[in-house]
Amino acid sequence: SVAAPDEARVRKGTLLFIIGGPRIKSRSGILQARIGSLRERAALAERAAAMKQEAVKQKMVQKEELLSARDALLHLQSALADAEQEFSSFRERLRVRAPRDGVVTGRRINAGQEVEKGDVLAELVPPESLRIVATLFPPENIPLSGLPAAVETTAGKEVFATVTKVLP
Repeated sequence: SVAAPDEARVRKGTLLFIIGGPRIKSRSGILQARIGSLRERAALAERAAAMKQEAVKQKMVQKEELLSARDALLHLQSALADAEQEFSSFRERLRVRAPRDGVVTGRRINAGQEVEKGDVLAELVPPESLRIVATLFPPENIPLSGLPAAVETTAGKEVFATVTKVLP
């Protein structure tokens, strides 16, 4: 999906695009199922460790069994934390963020379009380097450099700037 519209001024880190599709949905489902399974197993291991704790108090089982149950619980909790971190990292990699401040221009893709690794999705022009080419016919000997300028974009937004150079 497209999160930042054309000609939007964005700050570094602003969300521009979210990558999706069938392969992404499948991978996401697999990771979520793994997390769900590990949560259930950890809950069972926690109950088992609590039962072992009670059994040790009543001298029905050896303390080693309690330690083994706690060790199994710790391994499952660690695996669950790893799976949750992997899922969080996976989701974040799907979000394309602005690498610097700028203006989104030259978008080359639309929502739903397939992209490959390395494809250019849009251009991000630093706002201080925008170049607006216009044809003007001012009266002779009227200096334009240094004057304020307001330009209306095709999207109906206004860009305010200062004329820095007038070409012959």
